[in-house]
Amino acid sequence: MAADSQCTRCGTCCRNGGPALHQLDRETVVNGFIGPHQMITIRKGEPVINPITGALAYYETDFIKIRGRDASWTCLFWQDDEGCGIYSNRPQECSLLFCRNPGPVTEIMGRNFLTVRDLIPPDEKILTYLERLEHECGYPEVFNLIQKLNTSDDHNNISAQLTHLLQKDISIRSDFYDTYSTISNWELFILGRPLFKVLAPMGYRIHQGENGPSFSKDSDSDLNISHSDPE
Repeated sequence: MAADSQCTRCGTCCRNGGPALHQLDRETVVNGFIGPHQMITIRKGEPVINPITGALAYYETDFIKIRGRDASWTCLFWQDDEGCGIYSNRPQECSLLFCRNPGPVTEIMGRNFLTVRDLIPPDEKILTYLERLEHECGYPEVFNLIQKLNTSDDHNNISAQLTHLLQKDISIRSDFYDTYSTISNWELFILGRPLFKVLAPMGYRIHQGENGPSFSKDSDSDLNISHSDPE
C-alpha cells in the first residue's frame, strides 16, 4: 500500500476540532470512554465551521461534539507527544476521516447526530435548561435580530431586544449553576457555549453595567468563529 494512502496520525485533523458524535458513538459515551465534561452541545442554528470544508454551517438540529483543549478547538483527547488518548475507542468520524480522501466522513456529516437528549432521559429536569435556552433565546431569533440590526435604522430597539436575549442566556445559566453546582462542568454539555462567546467574533463586545450586561458592535467584523475561544 502506498505511503500516501495511509494515515500517519500527524494530528492535523485533530487540531482542526474535535469530532461531532453520531448515533454509532452512543455506546462509546455510555461506556464511559467520553464523559459529559468532555463534550459540548452545538445548539440548533449556532454557526460552526465545517472542519473538512472550512465553510460556515448552521445545522437544523443540536448535536454534541468533543470539546477543545487549552482554549482552542484542538480535540481534548489529542496530546502532541502521545497522539489520541482514546484511539481504540475513537468516534465514528475519526475512524472514517483520512485527509487525502475526505469522502467517507463527508457522507455522514450532518446525519444521525448524537444529541444530549439521546443520553439523558427525557423526564430529567436538567434538560429543561436546554429547552429554556431554545425557547427563550434561540439562535434563529438572535440572528434574525442581528440581520435586522445590520439593515434597519431602529438600532436602539433592536439592540435592546438582543440585550434582553443575552440577559436571558446568562440568567438560565446562573439558574443551572445554582441547581447543579456539583456537576457545573456539565454546562457546555447541556447548554453549549454562552451566547456572548458566540457573538464576540462578529465584533460584538459585552459590557457589564449597572443594569446588567449589554453589547455593542465595535467593528464591522465578519463572522469568523474559527479564531474564537470555543469555550
